[in-house]
Amino acid sequence: MLSTTAWQAPVLGNTLVLGVGQAVLVTWLAGLLAAVQNLCFPGRRLLHIVVLTPLVTPAWTMALGLVMLLGNSGLLRSLMPGGLDVYGLPGLVLAGSLQVLPFAYLAMLAAERSVDAQLLDQARMLGLDQKRARRQVAWPRLLPATAATALVVFVEAITDLANPAVLGGGYPVLASRVHLAVSAEYDLAGAAMLALLLAVPALLLHLAARPLGGRGRFRLLRSGTPAPRHVPSPGEWSMVFLAGLVGLVQVLVLGAVLLGSVASSIGVDAQPTTAYLRQALRGAHGEAFGYGLLLALLALPVTGTAAMVIALAAHGRGRLARLVRMAAWSLGALPGLLVGLSVMLVVHTAQGHKWSGGPFGWVTAVAIIMVHVLRSLPAVVTALLARLDLEPRVTRDAARLHGVGLWRRLRVHWWPQLAPELGRGLCTSLLRTLGAVGSVVFLTNSHVGLLSVRALTEVDAGRVGAACAMAVWLAAVGCLVLAVCHPVLGAREED
Repeated sequence: MLSTTAWQAPVLGNTLVLGVGQAVLVTWLAGLLAAVQNLCFPGRRLLHIVVLTPLVTPAWTMALGLVMLLGNSGLLRSLMPGGLDVYGLPGLVLAGSLQVLPFAYLAMLAAERSVDAQLLDQARMLGLDQKRARRQVAWPRLLPATAATALVVFVEAITDLANPAVLGGGYPVLASRVHLAVSAEYDLAGAAMLALLLAVPALLLHLAARPLGGRGRFRLLRSGTPAPRHVPSPGEWSMVFLAGLVGLVQVLVLGAVLLGSVASSIGVDAQPTTAYLRQALRGAHGEAFGYGLLLALLALPVTGTAAMVIALAAHGRGRLARLVRMAAWSLGALPGLLVGLSVMLVVHTAQGHKWSGGPFGWVTAVAIIMVHVLRSLPAVVTALLARLDLEPRVTRDAARLHGVGLWRRLRVHWWPQLAPELGRGLCTSLLRTLGAVGSVVFLTNSHVGLLSVRALTEVDAGRVGAACAMAVWLAAVGCLVLAVCHPVLGAREED
């Protein structure tokens, strides 16, 4: 089956086209949204919040919203007869772009704020107008971050399973082929080959993207003074208008998901109902919701402890620290599909056909926790090492000279610095694991089900309202996590 279907040129070509299309669209939109944040206009803060909203939603939320709006019975389908084919490449590109846009936007926003305003002022003093000053001074310094963002988005697009599972029935890609090989054909060897095929470009492109964000000129400007916001010029108002359209599209898509969770059906005969929201918390769905939340929470202390031990063990040891960073980077670059499939194969080999492992399916539960830890650990370790690198070497040498023990240094000196970074990393990990699909789709079974995976089953069965309700509950938990983490960690958003 693998030789006749999975390796056909259309599947590889489809994957490549999807990745390129999404990378181009997301990078352009992220650059646009980041640029308008340098302007002063009404609704700027609201636009910022709207763009970041998908951070708390499951990975398939935007695809689900497009089904509600432009599906066969969508709310806007009558306005676009014969228009956008949401169940093909256009829908996949749009849904994937809206879902990963917040991450690209934050990267480009950080790059925008790293450009020193003094350089722009000096360029204008030399006779350049504002447009030419930005083109000749800011753009060369934004180019490395732009290229890195495009490469990372490309990798995310070709390894994503959630959106193809909802919208890509007629547009097969490698990620959906991996899922089909396991779930329908039970071709584990073929699935492993395809997952490795996805891993190779992911590692290579991450390798290419890694140094771009740290190019010399870009790195030197990180301590620069951001340019003050100014009133948009007539030409810049067009950028503000386009950015507002992007925010409006996100509001429409997310609003459609919310509407789908409280409407009895799609169309003019829809009636308000809370049945879907109640069903998502009852029976098998309620158990899946509880299991998913419990396993995500259980993974946090394991991730935090492992990250602290690894970071402290590598701190101050040049070669070891470099090896740890490289290992963390390599693990973080691996597609979630490959990580989940690898853990499934290990457990399957050890357990044979006893996949559930008991009444609670504890073997499966441990496997899911392991996947959550493996997916979350690289980012947390990298953040902790970056924080430890800020410690002056003279402080480290003085502590060794005076015989200060490791435990005392951790308690008195390191912990106050590392605790906020660790908390932010774990909060981000929790948001990521609650809506995970690709990394855990192979590990769920009748004993341990996850709501994020069950939602895809509901979509396949045509029960879009039930899937919308699941997305709303998972997003509500994500909002609760942010509401708790924001004041506790003292996170501040720069005005």
